[in-house]
Amino acid sequence: MTTPHNHERYEHLLVKAVDRALTADEKLELQAHLDTCEACAAELSDFELIKEATDAMTSRILRDAEIEPPRLEGAAKLWLNASFLLLLVGALLLVGFAGYALWTDAAVPLVVKLGSGAAALGALGVLAYVLRVRARAFGRDPYEEIDQ
Repeated sequence: MTTPHNHERYEHLLVKAVDRALTADEKLELQAHLDTCEACAAELSDFELIKEATDAMTSRILRDAEIEPPRLEGAAKLWLNASFLLLLVGALLLVGFAGYALWTDAAVPLVVKLGSGAAALGALGVLAYVLRVRARAFGRDPYEEIDQ
């Protein structure tokens, strides 16, 4: 049976083992302990599974970043912002004209006018929320520290 202090030492060695950072002496020391401690052997196995999963996620994120960088700069950022603005203006013009045509046409039933108006107001509410969130985040990058 190991003392709590020694167990802390082995937990430290487990982490180093998963990171492939053990010295030759540490490898021997850890292996001797793992031969007698099933709990630490199971913990090493769990650590290795976690490392495998996080390494796979990291690899995927890096591959995705090769396709499209996480932070747009220069012309790509300008292009995306201009495209978003054009999309927004076009959608507002179309919805505005459709709403005007709908409300001024006497042949359209009142229930259709009210339903369309409610849907348009809901869409504008969602749009306002998205624009507010985007404006709040303007100039701030919460992932800047992570990307480095």
